Amino acid sequence: MTRNDPLVAQLRAELAATRPFQRLLTADRLEITGAAIEARALLIAALQERLQRRVAVIVPGDAAIDDFETALRLFHRDSLRVSAYPSPSLSPYQELSPSLGVVREEIRALGMVTSGAVDILIVPARALFSRLPPRDAFAQRVVVLAEGNEIEAHALLQRLVENGFIRTDLVGEAGEFAFRGGILDIFPPNAANPVRVELFGDTIESLRWFDVETQRSAERAGEVTILPMMHFPLTHGTRSALGRRLSLDFMDPLFKRDVADKIERLNEHGTFPGVENYMAAATESVSFAELIADRELVLIEPDQITTSVTKFEGLLRAEYEAAAERGRAVYPPEKITAPGAGILDFVGRARLAMSDVHIAGQHGDELRLDAPQVDRYTNRLSDFATDVTAGHNSGRRQLFFAATKGGREKSERLLKEFNIPFADDSNALGPEIVITPGALARGFDFDEINVTVYSEWDLFEPPTSTRVGSKRRSSDAFVTDLRDLRVGDYIVHVDHGVGRFLGLQRIPFGDTDREVMEIEYSGGGKLLMPMENLNLIQKYSGGGEVQPKLDKLGGTAWARAKASVKKAMRDMADELLKLYATRRMVQGHAFSKDSPWQFEFEESFEFEETEDQAAAVDEVKSDMESRKPMDRLLCGDVGYGKTEVAMRAAFKAVMDGKQVAILAPTTILAYQHYRTFLRRFASFPVTIELLTRYYSPKEQKEIVRKLEHGEIDIVIGTHRLLSKDIAFRDLGVLIIDEEQRFGVGQKERLKQMKKAIDVLAMSATPIPRSLHMSLVGIRDISVIETPPKDRLAIQTAVVPFTDDFIREAIEFEVGRGGQVFFVHNRVESIYATKEYLETLVPGLRVIVGHGQMEERELERAMLAFINREYDLLLATTIIENGIDIPACNTILINHAERFGLSQLYQLRGRVGRSDRLAFCYLLVPSDRILTSDARKRLAAIQEFSDLGAGFRIAAKDLEIRGAGNILGGEQSGQIAAVGFEMYTKLLEETIRELKGEPIEEEVETSMNLGVDIYIPHEYIADENVRIMFYKKIASATTDARLEEIRNEMRDRFGALPVNVENLLHFIRVKRFAQSLGVVSIVREGARGVVKLTQKAKVDPNKLLQLIAENPQARFTPNGVLSFPLKAHGPAIIEAIEELLQTIAA
Repeated sequence: MTRNDPLVAQLRAELAATRPFQRLLTADRLEITGAAIEARALLIAALQERLQRRVAVIVPGDAAIDDFETALRLFHRDSLRVSAYPSPSLSPYQELSPSLGVVREEIRALGMVTSGAVDILIVPARALFSRLPPRDAFAQRVVVLAEGNEIEAHALLQRLVENGFIRTDLVGEAGEFAFRGGILDIFPPNAANPVRVELFGDTIESLRWFDVETQRSAERAGEVTILPMMHFPLTHGTRSALGRRLSLDFMDPLFKRDVADKIERLNEHGTFPGVENYMAAATESVSFAELIADRELVLIEPDQITTSVTKFEGLLRAEYEAAAERGRAVYPPEKITAPGAGILDFVGRARLAMSDVHIAGQHGDELRLDAPQVDRYTNRLSDFATDVTAGHNSGRRQLFFAATKGGREKSERLLKEFNIPFADDSNALGPEIVITPGALARGFDFDEINVTVYSEWDLFEPPTSTRVGSKRRSSDAFVTDLRDLRVGDYIVHVDHGVGRFLGLQRIPFGDTDREVMEIEYSGGGKLLMPMENLNLIQKYSGGGEVQPKLDKLGGTAWARAKASVKKAMRDMADELLKLYATRRMVQGHAFSKDSPWQFEFEESFEFEETEDQAAAVDEVKSDMESRKPMDRLLCGDVGYGKTEVAMRAAFKAVMDGKQVAILAPTTILAYQHYRTFLRRFASFPVTIELLTRYYSPKEQKEIVRKLEHGEIDIVIGTHRLLSKDIAFRDLGVLIIDEEQRFGVGQKERLKQMKKAIDVLAMSATPIPRSLHMSLVGIRDISVIETPPKDRLAIQTAVVPFTDDFIREAIEFEVGRGGQVFFVHNRVESIYATKEYLETLVPGLRVIVGHGQMEERELERAMLAFINREYDLLLATTIIENGIDIPACNTILINHAERFGLSQLYQLRGRVGRSDRLAFCYLLVPSDRILTSDARKRLAAIQEFSDLGAGFRIAAKDLEIRGAGNILGGEQSGQIAAVGFEMYTKLLEETIRELKGEPIEEEVETSMNLGVDIYIPHEYIADENVRIMFYKKIASATTDARLEEIRNEMRDRFGALPVNVENLLHFIRVKRFAQSLGVVSIVREGARGVVKLTQKAKVDPNKLLQLIAENPQARFTPNGVLSFPLKAHGPAIIEAIEELLQTIAA
């Protein structure tokens, strides 16, 4: 939806023509009061346009900064020329480099400021303490690339390193680059995606953006500007200067050890944690004030700015003294930050201020405006209609900003319902209320220009997240867990069972070289397996942290394990099939096709639906419209949009006059669903009630009566809905959230309820796509696996447990209007921790939640936190799986070394559910040596973002748990016995057998042609990426897939070497041979030998003709064809392909 520029320009122009506004232009010092945040934004946008001068708006902190920035973007003539500079999330005295997310935001804003691309800059008071590079110095470090440019590759790489970029094999996040042959991948901090630079000699031949997940390039990039990753350069000169400064400035013996450590790291690695905080002492810098000295200053709440500056200055001094006392070589605040007195002097020179209250004599004269916020009308839509009508009758001009397409449609329907005339986005304000696109947190009155502005969120509760789905996650990136294979990991060979991976080796193989995988088995047996057979290998994953037993090469245990798993599986699958068949026999209600209201309801969805979501909706509707009762499972992580699918199903049922019951395992989840349903159904005549034990017996009785008489359309509740006294007038759809969390008795009652009604079950435990595919035909499953946009912005760091750090992390989050999770997994000391936190951060509102509390008490605590009555939830790992608390964006996990990887993964996923930058701090004891296992786990979790190896393993672990949930817990043991991939393969076979489908015996063709078929180390240096491509190639089942892989390699690594072309051709021929039933093809000297199975798909006449035409060819009764093979090198593969085509049936 595009903003109506003429309409917004009219607001600015009318405001600029008022007498009060003229005072803004001429007054020496003026304090504006009586204006809401959004009205202030309109004033500032009009002021900047009239002055034609850049503006810096100083705010006390980060709270509500997002709403302010949104309003400024809406009202300024060019939304792209508005930016906010982030507050530092940590002080310079934490031994921690700032998080990647914060650095990206700072660098982007700094780049805009130095290049003059920002008209209105919002600056939190804390940011004014920063010392930054001079404007010209920063501008000189910016790299600009364009197609056709000549570059010196080595010099560019050097420059990237000096600018703080890190060289890796695979670019995954901002600040990384990779160089392979003639291809350079760079992820600039100021770009949403990395860029691929293809060089021809020293000339840039092409520039294309590429996808981090698939590593495939997409559209051309045009000219690309690459900002540095650090404020100050880390050149050889600055590193030497910093080393010298440290030696001279910290000669006191107290600092000797720390200085030596820092200098050693500088010399060896060119950096040390927190090096950014030392650069201002070793190189030229300017204060933030100097950087924005040419701007018109506007202060928001000057008193609070003064308090904020004084408080932060005190914090810096206290942290400096504490760090110096511990022997850390740290500079005093005045050396590396701007002094508080200088900052107060700078802001004191501001001509304009905006406050809630004017204190006489403090900031010049007062200009009192009448521009307050409007009321909130959530659940009071008739009051909104009354106020709009009153405004219309009194000649007030009114404007409604709709942030979403759905909001626009809902508001139009509402106005029509109350017969209120409205104008649809006309270009000028008139007597009717105008509905126009635009995001605004709240509406406001502005008497001076006779306008009332409303926002969509004044009427409807804002969505819990402002994210729109990103594109579907490519399952290909997840297909092969071999991409994370490490020496010592367990793997499964289809024929030989569980072994241990020892690494790759290049070995001589006749006249050629071959790359092989070395696998160790029980009793010291070793298998050297050629990489072209990698399709026979799977990484072992059995769920949990259990270690499997190694099989013996040539032993029988593996075959026995497979047989026993298959038997257990037959029973389970048989039962599932019978259940499925029984439900298919029952006749249910066939719902009507979508009504016009259904289309309206779906159109009013605030976000863009993802592909997966749309597919799930279609599947659910198709089930509902058939006569067979629906029994569908909908899987997907929290926040992936399952509830929207459920709401559409519920709406469809209500439109057919049926009732809907939604069952949740806990009161909190029921309450969250209730709020979401109320918000989504707000403008439709649908009655929704919540039934939980929190209601008094009298209230419950009334709801039960209404249900029985059909006065309620949708009821949402806990297992209270399964009680004997509950009767529906006409129940059509039952939606169950997290079914696996209900007890046995409750599940039995559910089975009775389910018989002839449509059932949609939802689960937040992800399930693997492979399992989903193998269950086709016994359980209807829809999987939503598209992660919401920005889900990856969780900054993770391992930090020693110190008072300073914990205080700072909590104050930062609460200061920006957010909430905090603090995980402490020991009930016996949780209340002592509560006291500790309350003493550490005075005024902090802490609430405790743990599993030993009475259930009602725990639910009350969680609800109070959700309703923002508390700042911090101190809890054990009970923090509930399905709960969505978007305001909570910092989690501190105490004694993180005690948790398993998937536990950490799940806990970390509790934050980062909005478009706000989220932080996960893993606290470890500062005085204890960690075990190597704990260290590995923490390293994995810190090193990898959501798409990293550690988390892929954890995600796999969760998926296996999900498999257990779907198939029954007893199957978990079977999965552990053979590994997950093998289990899935056996399950597929079993189901096909039970359904009576034919199963062809697979032939694994062995080929040895004496041709070089390997991926050279020089082409793909990273062993894991090489293994991943071997697996992809070996598993390719069509020519089109092989061509896709060739294109991907060409795109990522440049032109394919001959050996790799040979490998692709070899696999194509091998696949063809397999389809014909060929056991083996071997080159023996100048002859080729092909061994066929008894059922080989070979044409006997063609075979006889071949032998007749080649006197030296032989064919034996046991199926061996021997023939002369004169070709050499790659031509051998072609000759074999021709031969197979000649004899194929």
